This record gives sequence, structure tokens and C-alpha cells, in this order.
Amino acid sequence: MGQNVSMKIKKMAFSTYHEVILFELRGALRRYNKIWEEVMCREPGERPGYLMTIEHHRIAVVVLACALLETAINFYLGTKCDSRAFQGLRNKRGRPPSLFEKWAELPGQFVAGYQFDERSRLGKDLKELIKRRNAIMHSRPMLSIDDDNRHRGNEPSFKLDEHEFVGRCASLPFRLIEHLLKFDDAFPEMFSLRTYCATASSEFENAQFRISNFVKRFPLLVDEIMEQGHEKEKAAEYARLIGSSPVMDREGKVLVTNGKRFLVLKPLRFFGKSKFDYCLPEFGDCGGGG
Repeated sequence: MGQNVSMKIKKMAFSTYHEVILFELRGALRRYNKIWEEVMCREPGERPGYLMTIEHHRIAVVVLACALLETAINFYLGTKCDSRAFQGLRNKRGRPPSLFEKWAELPGQFVAGYQFDERSRLGKDLKELIKRRNAIMHSRPMLSIDDDNRHRGNEPSFKLDEHEFVGRCASLPFRLIEHLLKFDDAFPEMFSLRTYCATASSEFENAQFRISNFVKRFPLLVDEIMEQGHEKEKAAEYARLIGSSPVMDREGKVLVTNGKRFLVLKPLRFFGKSKFDYCLPEFGDCGGGG
């Protein structure tokens, strides 16, 4: 026979600004993935010239991921104490907690046995993301006047390929909530935030297989556009603008746009009927067949 379980149901009302942050983070990830795909479709020697372009899109991901981390942990802590107690939260040294300490230390004030290893992948990712956010938000430019080099600056150091870092930024809010729920049975309270944070992680991950296949087979798309009478340089430009998610009309014609000009290409075998035929193992080297 089953046991009767008594459960106290909490009535909760909460603001949904985290949804706004999340939706814009997903938009930032789409824009980043688009430019990353475009740059990876260029010749290796060309790619370094797009360093600042890629960083321009990474900035939004970093800042918005941190904003989501802040609202997520403040929501959790808010479920544990009233407004007065929340304002009085302190770290182990008796000071107002940093974002890192809110995740690493403060849950332990409410949940016996809570552990957070700063040396783990999760701890390192949280530190790295916060460090990068701080360097962006508290930037001091390097400045030299009449060769006096008066300010060294503290702007973030970055490189062309930080694709893995961007992926960790996207997944970190979800991973941190999952870690929290290992120690605290707060799933009912955190369900909404957990679900939303999972979509940010999925936004990045779901694009990677598509992008990797598109980049690998990009020359085949260029060749097929050349078959329609375009020179190689122009064909490559059109192929990058089309990207791995083409805009197609009912007849399968493909729209190419740079935001100012529009060009319509005849149906391309590369994309086939599904728009993603190039992702299929059967694609081979024939350009999609048919």
C-alpha cells in the first residue's frame, strides 16, 4: 500500500524580468553564433581581422549571462528569507556578498551540507565569467599622451577563438541551478527559472551541429552559387550571408541580404527540401542531390 504524503504548497507571486534578460541572452547567442559561423567560413588568414567583430558579439553574452546569474541566485535567496534578512545577508567575513559568494557560500546558510568546490569546472567557469564581466563593466582604457603612458588600462584580454568559453557562459546559469538542487529540494520554487535557464544552454548547443556541418561543407555551397553565374568571391560572400539557416520562399528560392540589398537565388541543392539537407550523412560531396 502506498503512503500518504503531506506537502505544504506555497503560494508564490514573482516578477518576470528574468524572462526579458533570458530572451535577450538567447538573441545575443543567435547573433554570436551567426557571426562565428560567418568568420569560420572565411580563409584562416582572413579570420584574425574579425577579432573585434566577434568580441563585439561576445560582450552581450557575457553581460547578460551574469545578469541572469544575479537574478537567479537572488530569487533563490529571496525564497529563503524575508526582505530584512535578505538585506542583512553577509559572507563568511561579515561583508556584503559578491556574486560568486552568493552561489558558493550563501546557500550553506540555509541548507545543511551545501558544498561548492571553487576548483571545480563549475567554480572556475563562474570565476572566469565574473572576471570578464567586471573587466567590461569597469573598463579603464590604456591611455598615452605625449608618450607618457599615463594609464596601462585594464580592458579584458581576449582572442579570436573563445567559442568554448561562450558555450560555458550560455550553460552556466542552468548548471549552477542544477548544482543547487542537488543539495536543496527547491525544485517547485526554482522550476520556472530552471526551465528558462535551460533554454539559454540549448540555444547555444542546438546550433553547434548545424554550424559545424555548414562550415565543413561551405565550399560546396559556394560552387553551387557559382553555377548560377556568380564569380567565386561574390559567391562566397552570398554563401556567408545566407548562412546555415536560409530564408526560402515557397518555391525554394533563397533570399540573400546584407540588410541593404536583396538578391534572390534559384533553389539550391545544398539546402534541399528540409533547409538542412547538408547536415545529413547522405549529403556526401554531391551538393545535396536531386
